Amino acid sequence: MVVIAPNGDTHTVPVAYWNSADARLIPGSLVYVPFTSLPSEFAHLNATIVNLLTRRML
Repeated sequence: MVVIAPNGDTHTVPVAYWNSADARLIPGSLVYVPFTSLPSEFAHLNATIVNLLTRRML
């Protein structure tokens, strides 16, 4: 998952039931869960969505 802070900083946080790492979220943060198993013509989709969310265009 990708955590997007209100100031535009992004952090990728691994998600798994065995992962003991936690992510501290500040108020106003967005959490984006990327698509998996995309066809090759949509390989850039996750990066584009994160880019748009970082700039708050959605």
